[in-house]
Amino acid sequence: MKMTKVSYWKVTGPFKIGECVTVMGRDYVLEDVEPYVTKQGAGSSLLHWRGQCQTCGGRFSFKTGRTRFQPYANCERHRPYAKGVGDG
Repeated sequence: MKMTKVSYWKVTGPFKIGECVTVMGRDYVLEDVEPYVTKQGAGSSLLHWRGQCQTCGGRFSFKTGRTRFQPYANCERHRPYAKGVGDG
């Protein structure tokens, strides 16, 4: 599997669970692939990823589609716009 950047990252080629990709100097591991049906009724996949927080070093997970891989750099606690963050 490889990542291609257009104005966003896109997962291209075959992929397998456990495979690691590096995007913007950060490593992400593909943990699972979930079947998904789009609003238009087309079959697709949701990719489950694991990353490591750039602030605390903790692991976190997130989901993306194949066509728009927009990875997080931090766990939910350390994301600037995550719910509950910055409330004091």
